[in-house]
Amino acid sequence: MPSVQKYAAVNTKARALKSKLLSEQDYKNLIEKKSEKEIVAYLKEKTGYKEALKDIDPNNYERDDFEFAIRKTILHDYEKITHFLTGESKKVFKILSLVRYEVEDLKLILRSISRGEDPKLMARRFLHTKSYTGVAKDELIRAKTIEDFVERLQGTIYYSRLKSLTAEDMEKRQFHMEMNMDYAYFKLLFDHTEKLDPYDRDILKKQLGINVDLQNMQFIYRAVTFYDLSPVEIFNYALPFGYYFKGNRLKRLCSVGTPEKYMEEIKGTIYAPLVERGISDIYMERAMSQALYEDYTATGDMDISQVIEYYHRVEFEMRDIISITEAVRYGIEFSTARKYLIRRI
Repeated sequence: MPSVQKYAAVNTKARALKSKLLSEQDYKNLIEKKSEKEIVAYLKEKTGYKEALKDIDPNNYERDDFEFAIRKTILHDYEKITHFLTGESKKVFKILSLVRYEVEDLKLILRSISRGEDPKLMARRFLHTKSYTGVAKDELIRAKTIEDFVERLQGTIYYSRLKSLTAEDMEKRQFHMEMNMDYAYFKLLFDHTEKLDPYDRDILKKQLGINVDLQNMQFIYRAVTFYDLSPVEIFNYALPFGYYFKGNRLKRLCSVGTPEKYMEEIKGTIYAPLVERGISDIYMERAMSQALYEDYTATGDMDISQVIEYYHRVEFEMRDIISITEAVRYGIEFSTARKYLIRRI
């Protein structure tokens, strides 16, 4: 199928959705609000989130309900996009956008079991119950133990990665399980990316590879600084799908040993600008998110890049809305609040 026929409809849809994203002026207006309810009212009355927040009363709402309503609408938009895609492009976008939320739901269930809570209480926060990987969430929320949780994942992409971890001590087990869920997700995503047409495959592999690089950089920094993990453990749990950090480069980064040596290693790579302000969780997370935001720019009208750009733009915008809400809640001034945002304003 020629690209012009393959992507004309879906890219028209993606551009329409992008046109509803917040403008720079919207960002400034939101940061200048005096209360959370003013933010909710503005989003409901002045922006493309009107439909998403139709059932949210700015004067009487729960914070979780507000965030859930936005996430739910974004997920609904992803499902609309998949209707316009075909073949492997459709499968890849489903994995990228919908299976990722499935992984987040699995982590919610895992954490509730680890804390001794009833996982059924998590069900109201599931964004969707349909699974694209064979996960039965209605069965998972009945699990009483970690072992039971894992056994109920038999037949899914997660089972083999988690089965061997059930004997670990509790403190390490949850962390390792979440890392392995991410591994299973990215492996599925990259396996299907390999099946795309060559032009689309090259676009997506680079963008996803950079995403993985930045995730690994955050994980390795935290592992070196806060976790009691050996270089071998760090390497084993790093994602092997990176664009720059792969093979020996990834192994070398996992072996730095100290935050200072980590900094030296990063300064010798294409990612040196991301650590110009130093290495701390907040600086690193924001710098890396900004790099991803600015890297995901559509390359043309007749390839997969339009929908991938929309996906990342709206995901980062959702995070910024939450950050703005928190900044206003704590009375942070505009000049300071903007430093916490992914989008540069």
